[in-house]
Amino acid sequence: MIPVLPLSDASTWSAAKGILKKGGILALPTEFSYALSEAPEWGNPALFPWERNSRIYRLKERDSSKPVLYLAGSLGIVERFACLPSSTIGCRLAFRWPAFQTLVLRAKPLAIRLGMASRDGVSFRIPHQTLLRRFLLFLGTPVSGTSLNISGKEPITEVREASLVFPTLDAVIDGGFKPGKPVSAVVDVRYGTPIVIREGGSIWSPRASFRENCAKIV
Repeated sequence: MIPVLPLSDASTWSAAKGILKKGGILALPTEFSYALSEAPEWGNPALFPWERNSRIYRLKERDSSKPVLYLAGSLGIVERFACLPSSTIGCRLAFRWPAFQTLVLRAKPLAIRLGMASRDGVSFRIPHQTLLRRFLLFLGTPVSGTSLNISGKEPITEVREASLVFPTLDAVIDGGFKPGKPVSAVVDVRYGTPIVIREGGSIWSPRASFRENCAKIV
C-alpha cells in the first residue's frame, strides 16, 4: 500500500525528503493537479542526463522529447539552476513569484548536467500555495512538477485516484486541498521580449489573458 503523508504535518516532511533522496517519486499536490515529483539533484549519481526523468516518462507514457517543469521553494533555489531574465519585463515576471506562472529560463551548467534542460532552457514555478512552498523550501532543491496523469488523460486531483492509477508511486502527499485551477501560463523569458508559450491561470489578474497581463507591466 502506498504511504499517504499529510502535507500539514511537518513531521512527515523528513520522510518525504528521504524518499526523494533515494531517487523515489512522490505524488505532490499543486495548484492545477497532482504532480509526479522527483528530485533530479538526488538519487543515483551514476545516471546519464538522458536517463534522468526516465521513470516519470514511463509512468506517464509520455514522449521523452517533451520538457519537464520544476517546482522550487524560493528564487535562491531557482538561481542555482537557471539564470534570471535580463529584460525589464522578464525580471518583473520573475519577481512576481510566488505566483501561478511558469517561466522558461536559461539553464545553468548544473541543470544541464542533471538533465533538467531542454536545449538551453529550463522551466520553473514557485508555487503560491503557502504550505506547498514551505515544503519545497524545506527540501532545498527543485522537484519535477509535471502533471500526474497518463498522457492524453485528465490530470489527477484526488489522493485515492493517485494511488489507484499509479500504484508504483513511493508516496502520495495529501495537501489538504483539492487541486483544480486552470493550467499555469508558460512564458519564455530567456531572450528580451517574453514569448507566451501557453495561456493559463494567473493570480495577479485572473480576468485578463496572460498576454494582456504582460502588456500591463512593460
